[in-house]
Amino acid sequence: MDNWEENIINWLTDIQKNIDNFSQHIDEDIDQAINIVSQEMEQWVEECEEYIDDISIEFNDWMMETETFITELMDFFLENEFENEIDNQNDSSGNNTRDWEQWFTDDDKRKANPLKHPACVGCSNYHGHSYGGNLLVCAMHPYGWKNENCPDWETEV
Repeated sequence: MDNWEENIINWLTDIQKNIDNFSQHIDEDIDQAINIVSQEMEQWVEECEEYIDDISIEFNDWMMETETFITELMDFFLENEFENEIDNQNDSSGNNTRDWEQWFTDDDKRKANPLKHPACVGCSNYHGHSYGGNLLVCAMHPYGWKNENCPDWETEV
């Protein structure tokens, strides 16, 4: 038993070596895991970028098709509306001077109808103009009041 101190030192040295080996293996495993995760993340980011690029291209194509469709639709409907006005509204230089606001307004003010808008008869707030074929009854109640007792009714001056 004379050697017991040396045995303890050897035993502790072995423990230290095993701990160092274990620590080294853990470090290597962590580095390997970080590398794998990093590579997977890079691949995922590349796939996301490709997907976003594809979506952007498809969205831009869709927007261009929609714009073309709306333009063609507007041209179709507005061409008939302004067909006769274009000849009459060209100035001396030949430039088209269409008044778009005129197209959206009617010169005829409709009077309040006791059958359709009874709460509006005699009201100073009644507007009665049509815009693009849509009657604006008044600013507070664009479609009119539902019964005969409108809370915003004021006598005409």
